[in-house]
Amino acid sequence: QTFGHYYEFSKPLMHVRPHNALAIRRGVKAKVLSLKLEVEPNLENSFLHSLLSDSLPAGAQHWKTVFEAAVTDGYSRLLFPALEREWWAEQLESAEIDAVEQFAVNLRAKLLQPPVKDVTVLAIDPAHRTGCKVAVTSETGAVLATAVVFPNKAKEALQTLERLLKAHKCSTIALGNGVGSREAEALLGALLAQVPDMDLRFTIVDESGASIYSASGLASAELSDMDVSLRGAVSLARRVQDPLAELVKIDPKSIGVGLYQHDVDQKRLQQALDRVVESAVNEVGVDLNSGSAALLSHVAGFKPSTAQKL
Repeated sequence: QTFGHYYEFSKPLMHVRPHNALAIRRGVKAKVLSLKLEVEPNLENSFLHSLLSDSLPAGAQHWKTVFEAAVTDGYSRLLFPALEREWWAEQLESAEIDAVEQFAVNLRAKLLQPPVKDVTVLAIDPAHRTGCKVAVTSETGAVLATAVVFPNKAKEALQTLERLLKAHKCSTIALGNGVGSREAEALLGALLAQVPDMDLRFTIVDESGASIYSASGLASAELSDMDVSLRGAVSLARRVQDPLAELVKIDPKSIGVGLYQHDVDQKRLQQALDRVVESAVNEVGVDLNSGSAALLSHVAGFKPSTAQKL
């Protein structure tokens, strides 16, 4: 059913939207769809008539039947399939350019989200079987505490969360939008009702790429003494405090910036996204005293080795 929308899809080629073209290509590759371009009969007949009338040499009318058969066969068997491939290739090229541009726009919007400064954040990375991972970060992003709570054990979970909130004077709660977020949100609703005297803000955070960061070498270096499963919650908390500084640690293609990102030219996509990251970092600026090596490496003129030394 993934490609059900395209089973009877028919539209003038110039009106096919970029995402439609990329979806059709994916369906054709998966052998779920077949593609055929058609020319309007009147236009096709007019073209063949012009070809036949302009190409038959004078005085060769006795060859007319053979010539017409040869031209018609050459058009249907050779010329039109070649044109069909060329037209579709041009459509896909245009679709890829548009898709990459859209990915870049989406990435820039994510990187330049306004940070929430000077707050202590309690972040929850939701999950079902293994429990929700919890992390508390200070105003500077330092890890103050971690825990694991289970929404199906509400009493214990609420006690743990309330203790962390009060012990570290948290002002903001961040919840990842992954699997299990609905149950975790219900738990947080009960928590907020339980601590009405605390002035708490609550926000949902896009956790795209958090698991990839958790298992990365960079995360291992930054949070070497922390279990991999808890690092995602730390990343979510820091995304609230400084989205740009945290998201530059993740491959832009893993941040969830658009559809069909694996169907476009990967070199073109990577170059476009890298330019966006560098542009965003240099537009905002970096504090040399607190910026991570991952952030500093995107400063114009800084090599990764220079950023690491700083």
